Amino acid sequence: MVPFKDGFAALTHCLSSVLAGLPDGARLIAIDDGSRSDPTSDPLLAPLLKHPALVLLRHGRNRGPAAARNTGLQWCWQNGVDTVILLDADCVAPPRFVQGHLAHHRAHRNALGVAGAIEGRADGFWSHLDTMLSWFTSVPRDDCKIDFPYHPPTTNLSFKLDQRSRGPLRFEERLRTGEDVALFRRIRDAGEVVRFTSTPCIVHFDRKGFATVLRHQYRWGLHTFPVRSNGLDRSIAARVAFVLAFIPFAPAYAALGTWLTMRLWLRHRRRDWPFVPLVYVAYLMKATAVVHGTIVPGAALYPQHDAAADEDLRTQAAA
Repeated sequence: MVPFKDGFAALTHCLSSVLAGLPDGARLIAIDDGSRSDPTSDPLLAPLLKHPALVLLRHGRNRGPAAARNTGLQWCWQNGVDTVILLDADCVAPPRFVQGHLAHHRAHRNALGVAGAIEGRADGFWSHLDTMLSWFTSVPRDDCKIDFPYHPPTTNLSFKLDQRSRGPLRFEERLRTGEDVALFRRIRDAGEVVRFTSTPCIVHFDRKGFATVLRHQYRWGLHTFPVRSNGLDRSIAARVAFVLAFIPFAPAYAALGTWLTMRLWLRHRRRDWPFVPLVYVAYLMKATAVVHGTIVPGAALYPQHDAAADEDLRTQAAA
């Protein structure tokens, strides 16, 4: 299941890598979340979208990655799919990608989900920093249960679609970012387990440039209070009280975030210790975003629409 919005060149590489190793009986679901141009008119992408194993679902306007994933999950439920694998459009899958996830589900039948490793394809100094900040929970390491406060990203991640997963497997569509954090809160509240495995390991093409990397990190800080506190609808008094208590502890918050991030990297690659100060600075910037997102919760949310305005959003499916 691959949600996308524009970015057809990267999507072409992603879909090609999956289709090359797709086993018989599997389907590749691509969800167009309101791209500005028609993906079926792209000369390189169009032949892939006509593949008999590919299902294309389309939103009438951009609704966000959470809504796109929910659209894909709804199709899976309706069509009797037993296992779903989530992959981002800016990733490339290895050979036997699908088979690797299925093998781990067979080995860990009590686990609701399986998260695989991610290799950031870094191009330059700032791109490597993006790797450090984004994929610390996905460093190739021994198989293990993923425990709080860590959570895997929503790429290279698979779930069993059985009766017990119908409750927790729903993304919060109001969130611009942080839908993965909210999802794993629901999974843990339901008492379910997600395991990490070093294989299959995908490749993600990381961001380039100082401003791009830090802008992405700031956006992630915006959802911290509403998601971590389960407080999307908290009163202004509760939000102000949190900000007044949080500001004096912002340096400690940055230090804790740096430790949680770098401890996993340094176990794997000790040569990355020079990035510790930069990661700390990034978390200080995230602390500013936490305050921003708490006082102005709309900064982390998509605008709400009434049912009449959403009438044109009914998802269309085409093989």
